[in-house]
Amino acid sequence: MNVIESPALFPSGIGARPSAASAQGPAANADFQTFLTLLTAQLRNQDPMQPIDSTEFVAQLASFTSAEQLIAVNDRLDTIRAQGISAEIAALGSWVGKEVAATDGSFRAPGGPMVIGLPDGPESDRLSARVLDAAGTEVAGFEIDDPAAGTAAWNGRDSEGTFLRGADLRIVIDYKVGDTVIAQKPAAVYREVVGIRATTNGVALDLADGGAIDTSRVGQLRDPRTQTAPIGS
Repeated sequence: MNVIESPALFPSGIGARPSAASAQGPAANADFQTFLTLLTAQLRNQDPMQPIDSTEFVAQLASFTSAEQLIAVNDRLDTIRAQGISAEIAALGSWVGKEVAATDGSFRAPGGPMVIGLPDGPESDRLSARVLDAAGTEVAGFEIDDPAAGTAAWNGRDSEGTFLRGADLRIVIDYKVGDTVIAQKPAAVYREVVGIRATTNGVALDLADGGAIDTSRVGQLRDPRTQTAPIGS
């Protein structure tokens, strides 16, 4: 599949965000000016009979220089970090309109039936699926009739028959020999990407179902028009 990069959709200014270090910049500069004022007053009002010890004076100057250097380093780090995030957002511009699946099989319940992708697994007698909530509690389960098809359907209901809508869930596939589970793997639940933004943890993808996912948790990406996955888990 040909992937077209679209950096023009995401100008370099997007993604820059103030960090904790940059937020402390004004306060650090104020402390620096206060230190300079106090040092000047100390020199002006020192007792001529008992002047400031030269060792103490050098130590104060060293602290002053270190504080100034740390402020400059933090400013440079903030600039580098902002540039890196902007570049990442621009590079991911082509993901808008594509579909992603999380590495842990997570998704937001649509409130109706849905299709999931089955990952490759070991040879087994049968496959079953467990739907888990955010706390890891099983809220639904179903048998997979045709594992060779590569996909399976879930009716979207919990174990009591109620449609689940808007809940953050994940689906795990159990590979069984007899009644023994020999392997467990997350299902591939594809969700459309509608936007990209910077967060305090990095870059996140906004999804059509109202959820979001960090790029570090993306296991698969595909073009819904071709159903091919250019990257895999």
